[in-house]
Amino acid sequence: MEKSNSSYNSSEQATQSTQQVPSTEGGFWSRLTSIPLVQESLGKMHHYANQTTLSRYALQQAETTLTRATEIASPYANRYKNQLERADAIGCKSLDLLDGVRDRIDSTLITVTAPVNKQIIHAADNIESLVDRWLPPPKKASERQQEQPYAPAEYPPTPPQQNSDSEDEEEEEYDDERGRERRSRQRQRGEYDDAEKASQRFYQLANDVSQRLAQRMPSSRADIARLAETSRLLQETAGQIAKINASLQTWILHSRHLAGERVQEITHQIKGNYGQTITQERIHDLTVELVHRLDHASEYIKEQSVRLPTFMQSRLDPLLGFATHEYGIIRAEAIRSDLPPLQKATNIVNLTQAFVLPVLQTSIDSFQEQVRYYTVYASTSKDKVVNDIKATIGIVA
Repeated sequence: MEKSNSSYNSSEQATQSTQQVPSTEGGFWSRLTSIPLVQESLGKMHHYANQTTLSRYALQQAETTLTRATEIASPYANRYKNQLERADAIGCKSLDLLDGVRDRIDSTLITVTAPVNKQIIHAADNIESLVDRWLPPPKKASERQQEQPYAPAEYPPTPPQQNSDSEDEEEEEYDDERGRERRSRQRQRGEYDDAEKASQRFYQLANDVSQRLAQRMPSSRADIARLAETSRLLQETAGQIAKINASLQTWILHSRHLAGERVQEITHQIKGNYGQTITQERIHDLTVELVHRLDHASEYIKEQSVRLPTFMQSRLDPLLGFATHEYGIIRAEAIRSDLPPLQKATNIVNLTQAFVLPVLQTSIDSFQEQVRYYTVYASTSKDKVVNDIKATIGIVA
């Protein structure tokens, strides 16, 4: 009994002596267990071990055995202190080598992906500007975005390293090396923030576009009715423009044909030795008829243009201004007294065929293209709204 007490006292004294002497024995194991993969593996093992009674019993026995082995080995810790420190240093160096390999791989990946991430961020900025231009956010959403700017992902802070009160030179060098590694990882973490920022920017853009499109869709019966009324007005406008274009086309063809016939008739009359008085009267009658037709066409266009929407009137006003200006020139040519009738008729025909008719033809072609576009747009928008409503309500066509 006394022998056992003496052995227990000696082991307790040895344990106290080992606790008083600073040791780096826990350096390797603390670093090893701080690796996330090791922590996750140990957690999984402990979780699965606690699921059955037999595994829990085995885990308890293993803990008991480990405790007894620690108690038995504690008297020898001070005796083999140097060997344990060498083994711990070798283990730490092996972990340092692994960290160096990982850092080189991370730096290589960062070097390769950094330019790509910058290009991705630049592309995200361009796409965001286009989205803001064509799909502007509501006022409240924009204010909320200004109040909550984008913030990069936060990483958990690096746990502080606990140092013993008495540190030797080797421990100081080790701490300096760990500090350099920590600063290097912080720099690499900034590069990782750029990559994560690029991916989050695209996710944020996708969410913004979907939300803005959802806000722009009609959400009530009044919106749907208003959209249907707009489609009907567009179709009626297209019909009115088609009628005006048909009338203008007929007038241009008739005027061109009439001008050609009149020129040929005048030429034949002059060649047939008609009198000067008859020729002048004929030219005067033709000039008066041409001016009358031009006035009638101008009044018809002005009357029909009032029924058109504002955006179509804005496109028709320059054409009316040009026609009014050219008609004034034609009238001025018709009433000139310093030119012979044949010269006035020639000038009027040349002015009409060279300037007025080509511009009118081009304008009519442009109006026909716009009518065709608005007709297709009205039909497409109406069908799209009906299909979207059916899809939203769940009606099968």
